[in-house]
Amino acid sequence: MFKQEECFFVKEYATVMEPLAISLKILERDDNMKQGYLIPVLSILIDKLTKFSCLRYCQPLVDSVLRGIDKRFPSLYEDSNILAAMIHPKFKLNLPYINLPQNMMVKERLFAHLENMQEQPYADTSNECMDDIDAFFGKNTVQNACSVKKIFYSNDDFMNISNTYINLNKIFIEYNTPLPSSAPVEHLFSKAKHVLNENK
Repeated sequence: MFKQEECFFVKEYATVMEPLAISLKILERDDNMKQGYLIPVLSILIDKLTKFSCLRYCQPLVDSVLRGIDKRFPSLYEDSNILAAMIHPKFKLNLPYINLPQNMMVKERLFAHLENMQEQPYADTSNECMDDIDAFFGKNTVQNACSVKKIFYSNDDFMNISNTYINLNKIFIEYNTPLPSSAPVEHLFSKAKHVLNENK
């Protein structure tokens, strides 16, 4: 039978560890996990941890987790991580946890990057009435940097139209190819039973 003090401790411990456990679960996903999740997830985690007040038992634990995040991610808010989040369709330019000057600077860098990229045609095959010859050659249309910018301020999911906006797709791949966690790779080795050997 637990004592009352022990019950209070377990309850407080579970409350403190819940946002950390959820953050790890998100970042260690095997499917659709991109580098762009790193800043939003860790920023929200830090915000939740710092808002804990009047902790009776677990304040040292909170302080230790926050110090661990600072030590493990000293370059968390570098431009490449911010760009990865901005170009991700889930977050776009909505990053309130980034200080405004840096947010504006990286946003301008992203738009300048889009404008400087060579405009490329895309094949529009949406017209089902095209005959075989037209379908073979495709209908070439040139994307416009201004029209691409509008996507960031709309509710459209540009993952569904990435084949249309080729330059946008290129930037997404450039900054979101890395994984924020090694867990998917470790899962692969574990499933193959290559855990305690030189392959891992």
